[in-house]
Amino acid sequence: MALLEIQGLKTHFKTDDGWLRAGRDVDLSVDAGAVCAGGRGSRVAASPSRR
Repeated sequence: MALLEIQGLKTHFKTDDGWLRAGRDVDLSVDAGAVCAGGRGSRVAASPSRR
């Protein structure tokens, strides 16, 4: 059983030139006991789930 499941994640960043699409339709599944390295990618992916 997954501790966290995210389906269809879309991530965008606003830049001076407009919107940058950084991820589209990303599915994530984190099992209990999984270790997160804490790099930039994990922070960006987790950001929408904290809202």
